[in-house]
Amino acid sequence: MTENKRLSGDCMFVDTHAHLDEEEYSGRVDDVLAACLQVGVRRVVVQGSSLAESRLLCETLMKRPEVYGALGCHPHEAKDWTASSGDELRALVKSAGSKCVAIGEIGLDYYYDFSDHESQHRAFLEQLAIARELHLPVVIHTRDAWNDTLAILRDWTNSFVSDGLFYGVVHCWFGTPEQSRELRAMGFLMGVGGSVTFKKSEAIQASVREMPLNSFVLETDAPYLSPVPYRGKPNTPASIPLIAQAIADLRGGHESPEEIAAVTTRNARCLYGAMGLPELPAIAYCLGRSLYIALSNRCSCDCVFCTRRDKPLIHGWNLKMEQDPDESEVQRAVESWGPDFERFKEVVFCGFGEPTLRLDLLLKTAQWLKAHGARRIRINTNGHSDLINGAGSVARMKGIVDVVSVSLNATNKEDYNRLNRPDHPDEAWDAMRNFVRDAARELPECVGSAVGLPGRETDGIRAMALELGAKFRLRPYEDLSR
Repeated sequence: MTENKRLSGDCMFVDTHAHLDEEEYSGRVDDVLAACLQVGVRRVVVQGSSLAESRLLCETLMKRPEVYGALGCHPHEAKDWTASSGDELRALVKSAGSKCVAIGEIGLDYYYDFSDHESQHRAFLEQLAIARELHLPVVIHTRDAWNDTLAILRDWTNSFVSDGLFYGVVHCWFGTPEQSRELRAMGFLMGVGGSVTFKKSEAIQASVREMPLNSFVLETDAPYLSPVPYRGKPNTPASIPLIAQAIADLRGGHESPEEIAAVTTRNARCLYGAMGLPELPAIAYCLGRSLYIALSNRCSCDCVFCTRRDKPLIHGWNLKMEQDPDESEVQRAVESWGPDFERFKEVVFCGFGEPTLRLDLLLKTAQWLKAHGARRIRINTNGHSDLINGAGSVARMKGIVDVVSVSLNATNKEDYNRLNRPDHPDEAWDAMRNFVRDAARELPECVGSAVGLPGRETDGIRAMALELGAKFRLRPYEDLSR
């Protein structure tokens, strides 16, 4: 590939690691960003190398809508990390608000040794602690320091469970397939950039050939590491499509560059958050550490608080469906998050429709997931499965489904019909209550839930859930489309 052009379709890329404050871009950042948009690179995450540079990023580049940032102190600058640096970094992150998506780039560099090892370790450990405290992922730099970096990250990840699917990303990946597997098992992504095109990069090329698509993101490290055929020239985020094409070629054409764009952008969103990107159409989607599967937008209720008809969005995912996906579409969507399904806390059949409208497909998919490592299967339901599928729904779920969460929302039939507006108002209330009783008796766990609408009393709903044998959960009312 000798030119950088927009790929077919509506490709959307994220450059997860760049340095747009370098001298090479002086006076032309707007032109660089315009060139990015022309080839589908919609977001660029710039990296702080020192606290002074991080402050400058907040005041300048990160004001642009396309630019988000990771703030922190690079190991080269660790010699300048002082007792007050941690508080300064916390203040910078707070001032940046949602524009700061990570702590980085941080880590260890024994190749140049611009800072002594003791200073590097101190700055690294303190910044990891800050990332945990502020619930942010980390961007890791490591060079000639693999064993020490891995040991520190292993201790750090073992000390808590991250809010999101990933603890962070190891940028400028140069490691072996074995090392990439170690990091994936710990909850890290790999950042793959222009070095994948270098003739002597056999290790990274071997890693990229075998990595699951959901284990890496794209980066440029611009202005450094320009891909072939532009080596020796300043790199820019606009080279991301060229890197995607090179990865597709390395992987033998099993995935198109467009598919690599879609999955790596999804990975970037799981790592850094939505970053104001357009919502992604989704059958299978990730929230926190859980994988969600939407089988339908159809529902046997039309709840007054549900936004499925006019705004079927949830935290950056677009769940609108013109029609139900067929079995092969569901399978492809689910497999795209594999093969390591054990990394998810649970798999939830949910979405904006009623999942038991497609109970046969639900149970078949759940069985497949269990056979491929899924630890826990949950169904979020309105409890109408017996009305939809005939009596005995819970018995069919035994041994496959671990928990059902049933929307109660009322303590009597009149209020239930007014709030939930079921298709079968004469039967829905009793059917829901009977389903909860059966599930509480036959399944490992059953939860009755209620949406916490403003000014609404839920103590009676809690008491009813407990009387039916279920646990109770109050779901806060929020605009999930934000």
